[in-house]
Amino acid sequence: MFVKNYCLICFVLFVLILIFSAKCLFGQTTGDVFFKSNSKQPVKILSDKMDYDKEMNIISAWGNVSVISDTKILKADSVRLNNNTKQLYASGNVIMTAGKDILTGDAMELDIDAQTGVIYKGVIFLQANHFYITGDRIEKRGKNSYFINKGSLTSCDGDNPDWKITATDVDLTIEGYGHLNNAVLWAKKIPVLYSPFMFFPLKQRRQTGFLTPGFGFSDRKGFEHLQPFYWAINESSDLTIYEHFMSYRGLKLGVEYRYVWDEVSKGTIMFDFLNDKKLNDAFDIDSDWGYDHDSYMRTNSDRYWFRMKHDQKLAFGWFGKIDIDIVSDQDYLREFQSGYSGFDKTEQFFLNEFMRQIDSYDSVVRVNSVYAGKYWGNYFLNTEIRWYDNVILRRYDETDTTLQKLPYIEFGIIRNPIYNSGIYYDMHSEYTWFYSKDGIKGHRADIYPRVYMPFAVADKINIEPSIGYRSTLWKMDEKRDNLYKNSSQRGIYDIRLDAYTDLFKIFDTGLSGIEKIKHTIRPQVIYNYIPEQDQEKYPYFDFIDRIAKTNLITYSVTNTFTARSSYIKPESENSLDPVYGYTYNQFCRLKLEQSYDIDKEKDENEDSRPFYPVYMELLFTPLPYLSITGDANWDVYDSLFVSHNVSFLVNTLRGDLFFIEHRYGKNTNESLFFDLSLVISDKISILGTYEYDSLNDIDVERGAGFKYSPSCWSLTFKYIDKEYERQYFFLISLNGLGGFGEDVAGTSLESVW
Repeated sequence: MFVKNYCLICFVLFVLILIFSAKCLFGQTTGDVFFKSNSKQPVKILSDKMDYDKEMNIISAWGNVSVISDTKILKADSVRLNNNTKQLYASGNVIMTAGKDILTGDAMELDIDAQTGVIYKGVIFLQANHFYITGDRIEKRGKNSYFINKGSLTSCDGDNPDWKITATDVDLTIEGYGHLNNAVLWAKKIPVLYSPFMFFPLKQRRQTGFLTPGFGFSDRKGFEHLQPFYWAINESSDLTIYEHFMSYRGLKLGVEYRYVWDEVSKGTIMFDFLNDKKLNDAFDIDSDWGYDHDSYMRTNSDRYWFRMKHDQKLAFGWFGKIDIDIVSDQDYLREFQSGYSGFDKTEQFFLNEFMRQIDSYDSVVRVNSVYAGKYWGNYFLNTEIRWYDNVILRRYDETDTTLQKLPYIEFGIIRNPIYNSGIYYDMHSEYTWFYSKDGIKGHRADIYPRVYMPFAVADKINIEPSIGYRSTLWKMDEKRDNLYKNSSQRGIYDIRLDAYTDLFKIFDTGLSGIEKIKHTIRPQVIYNYIPEQDQEKYPYFDFIDRIAKTNLITYSVTNTFTARSSYIKPESENSLDPVYGYTYNQFCRLKLEQSYDIDKEKDENEDSRPFYPVYMELLFTPLPYLSITGDANWDVYDSLFVSHNVSFLVNTLRGDLFFIEHRYGKNTNESLFFDLSLVISDKISILGTYEYDSLNDIDVERGAGFKYSPSCWSLTFKYIDKEYERQYFFLISLNGLGGFGEDVAGTSLESVW
């Protein structure tokens, strides 16, 4: 009996050991097997059935096979793995995921260590661009690179996509670029565009390559083609070179160089050049090639624009800046106000990157400067060499009396208390050497200290009297027709009295979104006095040299409305005692202001008008997508507006945009500007723009268009009729890929539409 029981126990143990061993080796049912590759992470195989050839060191698996390696997962109906060569063959419903990217096919050959292989009748899905890339044979040449023979790509879902691009060869680099040879764009089953080669970004990482080309047509430039090339030089600098061909005007070449040296020091250099086929001179004058904003013709064919901005961190807390803006002629920036390297794009880039603008496109005097400055405590020191380049005078070699500042030095003290006396002071001083080629030259030093004595009455009314004294010294380099003395000095004082108080009341709204609204009223009265002084004997360089007599009272009332909303702070969302935070939004500001000239009241002239126009200013944003702004000056004697500007903006989350603005200045200007982007449906938007000069009865700009946007592509068409030029533009945008058309002449339109 003992022997029988012993044998039974041994048999059961043997069966358990056998089952356990089989489970470990072959992964039956829920089993798995690990093997080491040359990579740091082991490879794990899961399957319904598994067989192991010990002599050949080959593992074969069938049924719901999963191969897991690092962040990649391969699934297939069957898998055969040579553990010696690390060669893997998978077949039947092959699916390989790498992060959010997916590769599928009928069969796959893969070298696990080298991360290379081939997938047959495969599809690659790239999540970042929502791309589907198909091919009969997809070759994986490295960790992030693929080669597809006779491939196609699209960002549309479904078996019959709205668009696709086919190519004889496709090279892909994840986190880089795709390169297609003999690319054909298809709309459904209709070929619409052919290109011998094409580049497109697969992600946003900087990489050298051709950027999307641009196409357009206008009656001033003819057919246009623009092709930029981007060079990622290194991690801290890059370069863009472009050619802009215009059939009527010639070839414009340009370059943009951007660099970053440290967290503060950076710069951008831009230059473009055109040898223009068309002139605007006495022998070939035509309105198509010139503008009538001045009395000068454009006689040059060599046209260019060089601009640069640079910020530099210097030693001992100093900071430097360089601004250069040199243009060939007075018409160049009008001619190329929009476009890839046009004025609008350049101005916006400099404003975003350097927080500094450039002179307007119609300004013929352009500022160039080199600056170095330092701030410490309540003190600052600024030094600058500033050159005003008068384009017309330089081009036509006429008498140039433009004043240059070589140099300008400014030292100041920010408002400071005098010990604990309750008295404050500040000071501003400057020195300038003025130089002009054909005009006056001289030195000027100016120092302007000021003392403040603020106090409050009944803790409600704030009163601040102050007095300043400006001392100015001139020293001329040479006398011109005995107009000014060699040296002269002026001293002049001014008095200011500022009184204001703040009254407010808080209202409970009873609303869940906005709990409270605070209404603040600030009445304010300011008195300014500067005595009269004869200053005609002093040199005149700028406004500092002529300080006007002032005896003025200015009174104003400012109303502000601020809404308070509460929210539960994220860190306390699951707490029994949530902690509330608050957001504040000043959604309305209304200001009324008027000045009264005391001296004019004393004037015996019957036409004297001591009351200035009433100034009104409004900013109203009751909703996140709605904004109303306006300002106006009302003449109390003639009961009319001297000027007014009103704008109304609606900008919804779904993409609607409606903007209208009316600007008026008595006897100076009156214009109406209108801009519209209206979403008719989830696929169609209507576009429109209009600008009318009422004073001169001129349509400055008219434009209309539409945008058709299915799920994976869009078509935009626009027609723009300007005072000097008509433009036609179309853009086909393929989701995740970019455009096959580009608004070469209309970057400014894209900023609105």
